[in-house]
Amino acid sequence: MEGRMIRWTFIPMAVALSTACAGRQDGAGPQVVADTPGCGDDVCSDDENVLVCPKDCDTVIDADFGDLASCMSDLTQGELSDTFTIVADVEQSYHEMVACGALTVLIAEEVSLIANQMVENPDDIGTPDGFSWNGEAYVTESATSGTVMDVTFHYGDDFDVGADGEAILYDLFDADNYLVNPRLDVDYLTQELILRYDDRGPLVELLGLGARPDRPIRLGLDDVDVFDGLFGRVKISSTVDVVDEREGGTDVVYTVYKTAQRLSPFLTSARLSWEVETTSADRLEQHMETLSWSVDYSDSGLDGTIDFEVSGTHPYAGSYKYSDATWASIDLSCVD
Repeated sequence: MEGRMIRWTFIPMAVALSTACAGRQDGAGPQVVADTPGCGDDVCSDDENVLVCPKDCDTVIDADFGDLASCMSDLTQGELSDTFTIVADVEQSYHEMVACGALTVLIAEEVSLIANQMVENPDDIGTPDGFSWNGEAYVTESATSGTVMDVTFHYGDDFDVGADGEAILYDLFDADNYLVNPRLDVDYLTQELILRYDDRGPLVELLGLGARPDRPIRLGLDDVDVFDGLFGRVKISSTVDVVDEREGGTDVVYTVYKTAQRLSPFLTSARLSWEVETTSADRLEQHMETLSWSVDYSDSGLDGTIDFEVSGTHPYAGSYKYSDATWASIDLSCVD
């Protein structure tokens, strides 16, 4: 994602990284080592698994397996890998929150530039690539999987056109919604920038010149700063819906959202909290239940913890722990 070219890159990113998931080094790795005959001969024999002999055996995830040896040591290596596939699949799917967070920040940055573009080159204003306007929100979706993100902008104060918190139902990237047919001129005698237009648009107040600015608008060098962007006048929220059929056989469905926040502090921190509305993951007879959720997006990835419990023939509990990283460290344990 460079410049204004906002392509739907997070699905290819997820696919590319999924092929290397088994080799990631950011996980804690197996923690249980037992004195099993033959352990250490680089062969994962029938009486060994990753819980009793991590020297010889590997599995589909890098994780801290905690006390699992006390409740799963009798499983074969194949059975363990099958049991843990749901954890690996869900982690891959949750990676969408990294890319969707980045895209939310990116479109917010584009909106913040609109007011300045009005006095520089109104023709530069346009919907970012990869997004489409549906009359209520900016939508971007994957062509290869069921991930859809809606980004909604809201009025940040009470205006003639709408009240504080109401969704903005006009396209922010249409210059005519601020000033109809805007065009620039310069008065070299007075050293003023002249912004001519045919009529006021419904969003004219967002420019910071009130509901009825002069026509034409004349701006001296000291006045141009009045176009300070839409920072304090607009709020942003977003929703991500994921319906993901993973190659490992897990059906992952979840909805996360970011509540409305004023644009200025959001862009200053480039951080957002992903609240969970619904989440479910099922594979064969297994079901993953989310017990707690506290996840933020930052420009480094995700930060926070998701606790879960997997039911089925071999139940267990676990956590995805993110520390400003794109991938989680995973802790697993027996169910009490």
